[in-house]
Amino acid sequence: MQATIEISDCIRGKSPRGCQCFFVKLGNRGLKVYRTPEERDQAYSNQVWLHSKGLAPRAYFKGKVLIKDCAVGHGFEDRETYCYESELAEVFSWKYRKENDLSYEDYAKYVDRFEDASTEIKRKLRKLDIMWYDDGRCNVGFVDGQAVLIDTADDLVGDSHHLRK
Repeated sequence: MQATIEISDCIRGKSPRGCQCFFVKLGNRGLKVYRTPEERDQAYSNQVWLHSKGLAPRAYFKGKVLIKDCAVGHGFEDRETYCYESELAEVFSWKYRKENDLSYEDYAKYVDRFEDASTEIKRKLRKLDIMWYDDGRCNVGFVDGQAVLIDTADDLVGDSHHLRK
């Protein structure tokens, strides 16, 4: 399914972003937004394949998004961009300790949970003969308690024709 939507609410500073995309939460799902259709299609293909292995959130439809001027600073402003809808995952937040008034000990446990998830994902990818070079707590999350890779545009190198080589 191909869809085109317009995002006109200000998203600057509110949307998590990586080097290639940013994420806009829409209800119980979200959009991963890319500058080019090639970046979107590669990340989408990776995510669909990784989801089939239990290693990524579910990916839904691909589409286009018109980002209005509020996204200044992301490099996406006032232009058509390319997206796909993704299942939400619990992701790492640098603000989690302050937002939840955690002790340093409890925050360390929170950090360790994401570090352990990164190690687990890397181990599972190795079993599939895939090397993951951008491993870290900010690129993993949890869906229904299961550790998943959330940055599927990353350099994943392996024999699968679904992954970037």
